[in-house]
Amino acid sequence: VQTQDNNLLMSLFRLLDCYLARFQANELRPVASMKEEVEAFRDCIGPVFLFCLVWSLGGSCDGPSRKMFSDYIWGVVSEELRERMNSNLLHANIPFPPVQDITLNGLLPGCAVHDYFYDVEKKEWLPWMQTIPTYEVPRGARYEEIVVPSIDSVRLVYCFQLLVLQDKHVLCPGPTGTGKSVNISLWLQKHAPEHIQATFVNFSAQTHVNQFQDLIDSKLEKRRRGVYGPPAGKKMVLFVDDLNMPKKEFYGAQPPIELLRQWHDYRGWYNRKELKMQEIIDIVHVSAMGPPGGGRSEITGRLARHYNTLVAADMGRDSIVHIFSTILAYFFAQGFESSIAALTDPIVNCSIDMFEAAGADLLPTPAKSHYTFNLRDIWKVFQGICSLKSKKVQDPMIAVRCFCHENIRVYGDRLICAEDRDWLRSKLDGMLSGTFKLQPKDVFASDRLIFGDFNDPSASEKFYYEIDDLAKMKLVMEGCLDDYNNMNPVTMPLVMFTDACEHVARICRVLRQPSGNALLLGVGGSGRQSLSRLASFMSEFDVFQIEVVKGYGMTEFKDDLKTCLMKCGNELKTMSFLFADTQIVNEQMVEAINNVLNSGDVPNLYKTEDIDVIMQACRAACQQAGLVPNKANVFNTFIARVKANVHVILAFSPVGDAFRTRLRMFPSLVNCCTIDWFAEWPAEALYSVGKQQMTLEDLQLPNLEGVLNLFKVVHQSVEASARKVLVTAKRSIYITPTSFLELIAAFKKVLAIRRDAVGTSRTRLQRGLDALGSAAYAVANMENEIKAKQPVLEQTKKQVGEMMIVITEDKAKAAVTKESCEKVESEAKVQANEASAIKEDAQRDLDEALPALNVAEKALKALKLSSLQEIKALGKPPAGVRLTLEAVCVIFGIKPVRANDPNNPGKKIDDYWEAARAGPLADPKKLMDDLFEFDKDNIPEPVIQKLEPYIQREDFDPVQIKKASVACEALCMWTRAMHKYHFVAKAVEPKRKMLADAEASLEVTMSKLRAAQAELKAVEDKLAQLEADYNGAVTKQDELARDMEMCTIKLANASKLIEGLGGEKDRWAATVENLSKEYELLPGDSLIAAGMVSYAGPFTGEFRCGFEELWLSTEDKEGIIHKEGANLINVLGEPVLIQQWAVYGLPNDNLSVENGIITATARRWPLMIDPQRQANKYIKLYGKAASEQGMSTCKLSDSGLLQTVELGIQFGKWVLLENIGEALDPALEPVLQQQKLKDGSSWKIKLGDKEVAYDDKFRFFMTTTLSNPHYSPETSVKVTILNFAITPEGLQDQMLGIVVLKEQPEMEEKKQELVKNNAKYKKELKDIEDEILRLLSADGDILES
Repeated sequence: VQTQDNNLLMSLFRLLDCYLARFQANELRPVASMKEEVEAFRDCIGPVFLFCLVWSLGGSCDGPSRKMFSDYIWGVVSEELRERMNSNLLHANIPFPPVQDITLNGLLPGCAVHDYFYDVEKKEWLPWMQTIPTYEVPRGARYEEIVVPSIDSVRLVYCFQLLVLQDKHVLCPGPTGTGKSVNISLWLQKHAPEHIQATFVNFSAQTHVNQFQDLIDSKLEKRRRGVYGPPAGKKMVLFVDDLNMPKKEFYGAQPPIELLRQWHDYRGWYNRKELKMQEIIDIVHVSAMGPPGGGRSEITGRLARHYNTLVAADMGRDSIVHIFSTILAYFFAQGFESSIAALTDPIVNCSIDMFEAAGADLLPTPAKSHYTFNLRDIWKVFQGICSLKSKKVQDPMIAVRCFCHENIRVYGDRLICAEDRDWLRSKLDGMLSGTFKLQPKDVFASDRLIFGDFNDPSASEKFYYEIDDLAKMKLVMEGCLDDYNNMNPVTMPLVMFTDACEHVARICRVLRQPSGNALLLGVGGSGRQSLSRLASFMSEFDVFQIEVVKGYGMTEFKDDLKTCLMKCGNELKTMSFLFADTQIVNEQMVEAINNVLNSGDVPNLYKTEDIDVIMQACRAACQQAGLVPNKANVFNTFIARVKANVHVILAFSPVGDAFRTRLRMFPSLVNCCTIDWFAEWPAEALYSVGKQQMTLEDLQLPNLEGVLNLFKVVHQSVEASARKVLVTAKRSIYITPTSFLELIAAFKKVLAIRRDAVGTSRTRLQRGLDALGSAAYAVANMENEIKAKQPVLEQTKKQVGEMMIVITEDKAKAAVTKESCEKVESEAKVQANEASAIKEDAQRDLDEALPALNVAEKALKALKLSSLQEIKALGKPPAGVRLTLEAVCVIFGIKPVRANDPNNPGKKIDDYWEAARAGPLADPKKLMDDLFEFDKDNIPEPVIQKLEPYIQREDFDPVQIKKASVACEALCMWTRAMHKYHFVAKAVEPKRKMLADAEASLEVTMSKLRAAQAELKAVEDKLAQLEADYNGAVTKQDELARDMEMCTIKLANASKLIEGLGGEKDRWAATVENLSKEYELLPGDSLIAAGMVSYAGPFTGEFRCGFEELWLSTEDKEGIIHKEGANLINVLGEPVLIQQWAVYGLPNDNLSVENGIITATARRWPLMIDPQRQANKYIKLYGKAASEQGMSTCKLSDSGLLQTVELGIQFGKWVLLENIGEALDPALEPVLQQQKLKDGSSWKIKLGDKEVAYDDKFRFFMTTTLSNPHYSPETSVKVTILNFAITPEGLQDQMLGIVVLKEQPEMEEKKQELVKNNAKYKKELKDIEDEILRLLSADGDILES
C-alpha cells in the first residue's frame, strides 16, 4: 500500500493518542488527580513513542522491509550499532538523525523491533509471545475451530484492538492467507467488549454502491433528526474485507470506496430517497485487503489517509511451523502410536516446503490462471491429515500416504498438464526418500492414492482411510448410482470408469469437510454436474440447483439462493449448491456466490419477514451458545449454521477470458474452494463408456472389441489434431466427452441408415429378379397351361347344365311339401291360441282366491305350537275359540260329542269342544301338518253346506276371533280361505277339463306338424346340397375362365416385361451380389462415416483426409472389414442428391460435398463458418426448393427472432439464423438441445414460457461470416460446427464461372442449363428405376398388373 509521509505521521500521533487517552482530563478526572500517574508514565514516554513509531511508520512495511526498518531504528537509538546498520542500509541512502536516548530494557541489540512489545506496567520490552498464556488446544476441539496464536496474529490483534477501542480507523493490507480476516473477525465476534457491534461486508468486483449503502443503513437506527447510528450505547465496527476489489467505473473511481470516503470527509452520506444528508455517528471503520494486482486496484490516497495502516505481512516459517506443529501434535496425541506422532515435524516441514515450491514453480499463466496458492492450502493439507482416526490407523505408512494424498488433492488436482503433475510427483518422491527415508514405490504401491470414508456404506461410524481396493470402490459407487436412479425421476446413465470414480472420491472428500466447497474445472460434458450429484447423494446431502428459464434474472436468483440458505440455516439441512457457469445470466450472480463462499451471507438478501423467520428458528441455538439473543447475535448464529451446512459446488469451464476475469474479480472462487481439474477422458474411460453404450442394444457386430478400440483412436486422433490446429491456425476446436457420446450415437444412426438402405435396395433388386424369372417362366409355360385347361372348362360347363335340371325338379317337390307343412302349422297355431285363452281364464278365477289362501298360509306359518297347546288347556274357552274349533271340526269331518244342554236341562246338544280337544288339539304338530296338507281341491259338498252357517256369522271374522285367541285367528282365516277356494275351484273345474281337451288335441296336431317339418327339412337339405354342388361347379367354371384370361394377360405382360427389362437382369444380379458383400462391410464403413459426421466439421480438407487414412489403417489392424477406400462421400453420399445440391449453389469440391452430407446426416443443427457466404446462399436456395413450408431467415438482432423460430417449429419450416457472432441467445437453448417432450402421439418443445407443437419437418441452420470464430466447449457440443470456408478447388470453379460469364455469357448460361437438366434427368432416371423396383417388389404378382 502506498503511504504518504503526512499520513504516517498522523498514524503515529493517533497511536500515541491511544496510550495518552487515559490522561485526558474531564469533569470526573481533573488534571490534579492524575499527577502521580503522569509522573509514573514519564519514564515510559520514550519507549512508548518508539513502540508507536514501530507500529505506525514500521507497521506499513511488508515482511522484507521490516528488516530494513528495524536496522534503521537501531541506528537511531544505538551509537554502537549505527555504523553496522549504516552499512546495511547504504544502498537505501537513508540519513540517520542524532542518536536518541531511549530506554531499551529487554531489547537485545540488533533484534527485530517488530518482535517485541513494550509493557508499560513492567516498563520493559517483552517478546510478543510472552504477553499471552501458553496456548493449549481445547479438549475435543474440531480442526476448523482451532486458531493457534502466532507472533503475527498476537501483535496484529493487539495493535488493532488498541486503535479500534479508541475510535481509530484501521486498514490491514496483506497477502491472502496471512490471517487478516480470521484474526479481526475472531476478535470482533468473541473478544470485543459488549458495546461493540460488528458488521461484516465483503467487497467484490461487482459490489454496487447502492447495495452497500442499503446494507449499512439497515444496521442503523435513527438517533435524532438527520442523525443515525447503531443502537444507543453501542459502537458499530464496520469491517470491510477485500476493500480494493470493486472495479473502477468509467472515470476511474470505485463508488463503494467513494461512499466510505464521503463518510470520513463529511461524517455521513446522502439519503437517496429524500436527497438529504444524514449524519452517521458511533462508527469505526476497519478494512482488510490484498495487494494490488489481478482484480484488485490501488485505493485512493484520499481514503487511505483516514486509516492507520497495519500490514499483515507474510508469516515467517517459524510461525507456520509453530501453528501446524501445535495442531498436528494435538491430533496425533489422540491415541495414535508414538511412531505416527514422531512424523509431526517431517510432515509439517515437508508441507511448508511443498507450499513454497508450488508458489515458486507453479506460476499462473493465462492458461493456468488458477495456479495461485496461499496459506489456506497448507491448512487444507493438514485438515485432511487430521481426519485420520487412531481407531483405524496404526501404521505410520498410512499417515505418510495420507500426507502424499492430501498434497495431491490440494496441489495436484488443479494441475492441467502431465508436466506439472510429474513435477509434483518428483517433489513428493524427493521428500519421501530424503525426509521420511521411505521408498516412493512403497508409498505409491497402487496405481492411485485415494482416501475416503464412503467405501463401507453399512458402517455406523465412518472413518477417513485409504481405499486400496479400487474394484470395491467402483462397486460401491455403482450401487449408490443405482439407488440414486431408483429414487430420482431424472436418471443418470453414468459409466463409473476409474477416473470418474476418483473424481467422485475427490468431491466426497471436499463435502465431508466443514465449509468444504469445490471448484470443478472442465469442459462441458465432462461429468462435473453428474458426478457432483452422485457424490452429494453418497454423502446424504440434498442438491439444490437453479433452473434458468426465459426472463430469469437476479431477483429470481436471489430468491432461489435465499431458499437454499434458509433451509441450511433454519432447518439444518446439509445441502450442495450446484452452480454451473452456463447458468450465469448476470455477473452479479457470481458476486453473490463469492459472498456465500467468503462469509455465508449475501448483502440485502433477506427481507423483514425473512429475518423474523430466522429469529424464530435460531433464537434457541443462540441461547444455547451462551449469547444474548439479540438481533445481531441470532443472525450471526444463523450465518454460522449456513456456513456449516451449505457446500457450494461450482462447475466452471476454464476456457476463454470469462473464467480468468472471474478469478481476478472474485478471489473467493479460488481461495475458498478446493479445485478439481477434469482432464480429457483417458483411453480406459473411452473404452468403458463405449462398451456400455454399445451393449444397450444388439447391433449384431462381428468385431465389437475392434469397434471399441477404433472409437478410442478416432476420439484421441481428433483431440491431437485439435491441438495442432490451435498451434498452426490459432483456431480453437473443442473435443469433449459429449463429442465421444455423439460419435457412438452417430455410428448407431449411420449403421441403421446404411443397413436399411442397402437391405432395401438388395431386397427390391432381388424381387425384381424374381419378377423377371416369373416372366420368363410365364412365356415358356403359360400357353401349355391354357391348352390344358380348355377341356376341363368344357366338361365343367356340361356338369353345371345337368345339375341345374335336377335342382329344378327337386325344388318343385319341396314346394308341395312346404305347402302341406304350412297348413298343419297354421292349425296348430289356432289350437295353441285357444288352449292358452282357456288357461288364462281359469288362472284369472284362481287368482281371486289365492291372495286369501296365501294370507292364511302365512298366518299358519307364524302360528306356534305352544299357542295351540294353550288353547287345549283352557277349561272354559271363549266363544270365539269354541266357534273357530267347531268350524275346524266340521271341515275335517269330526263328529261332535253329545252333551247336556246347560240352558235346557234334560236335552242334549252337539259339543265340538270336547271333540276338538280329543281330536285336532290332541296333537298340535299333527294339526299343523293336516292344515298345510289339506286337500283343498276335493272338499265334499256336505262339508261345505255344514260350513256355510259359520261363514255367514258376523262373529266368525278373523278380527273378532283375534280378540279371543291369536292362534284361533289363523285357524279362522284358513277356514274361510278353504271355503272361498272351494267355490272358485268349482267354477274353474269345467275350464280345466276344456284346457285338457284342447291340449290333447294340440299334441296330436303338433305330432303331425313335426312329421311334416322333418319331411320338409330332408327335402330342403337335399336341395341345399344340390345348390352347393351347383355353385361349386359354377365357381370352378368361373375360376377356370378367369385363370385362362389371367394366363393370357400374364403371357402378354411377361412378354412386355422381358422386352423392356430383359437387359437389366445381369446388372441387377451383379448389383445384388455387390450389395450382399457391401452389407457385411457396413460396420467398418459406418465407423468412418460416423467419425467424419461427429468430428470432421470444423477441420479443413487436409485434416479430414488424414482422419480417414488413419482410421482405415486402424480398422485393418483391428480386423474390421471395410470397403476399399471408404470415406464419407462413398458411404453416405448419393450422387443424384449431390448433383442436386450443386444446382442450388453447393460447390463441387470434396470439402463442400462432405459438409452437405454432414448437414443432412448430423443430429445436431449445423453452425456453418461461412466467411464467403456460399453456405448461406446454398441453404437459402435449397431450403426454398426442399421445404414444403418454405424458408425463413432471421438474425440474432431481430426483435421477432423467437417468433420466427416458433413458427418454424410449429409448421415445419426451415429457419436460417445468419450472421451470428461467438455467443448464441440463451433462449435458443431448447432448440439447440432439441429438448422435445412426448405429448400423446406428437411432440412438443418448451420455448421460453410457451409449449410449441413440434413438426418433424423443421430444420434449423446457423451461419457466421467470422473467419475464425471462437465457440466455447458448451456451444460446440450443442451444434455441428462446419468449416465452409472456400477451398482452392471451389475458388477455381467459381473464378472460372465468373470469367466465362464475363467473356461468353451464352456459354455460361448454357452450362448452367446443362447442369440443371443433367441433375433433373438423373433424378428422373433414378426415380423411374426406384418406381420400377418398388412395383416389382410390391406384394402380389407383377404380371397381373
